[in-house]
Amino acid sequence: MHIWDTGGSEKFRSMISLYYKDAAAAIICYDVGDEKSFNSVHYWINEMHNNNNNDSENFVMALAGNKSDLDPAQKKISFQTAKETAKKHNMIFAETSAKTGEGV
Repeated sequence: MHIWDTGGSEKFRSMISLYYKDAAAAIICYDVGDEKSFNSVHYWINEMHNNNNNDSENFVMALAGNKSDLDPAQKKISFQTAKETAKKHNMIFAETSAKTGEGV
């Protein structure tokens, strides 16, 4: 098993596909308190579909909303919005918190 954290960094985007081209699964993460982070989810979903050499029917994707421990007033992306996005793309969905360990 290989685990790659690309961090979504713009300067490495041209190289990132080398890491996931033969992947069997992907976890796409976003910050529940950051709209820009959630908006990039669609880019990564398309990247996985367009650049993965494995059988797309058996390719598993998950969407993880990190920082679920944030105060509700700080959350920019609702649980329901993210859940609907995951459902639309046939993804597993969970909110997680690296701080508290919830959903990890």
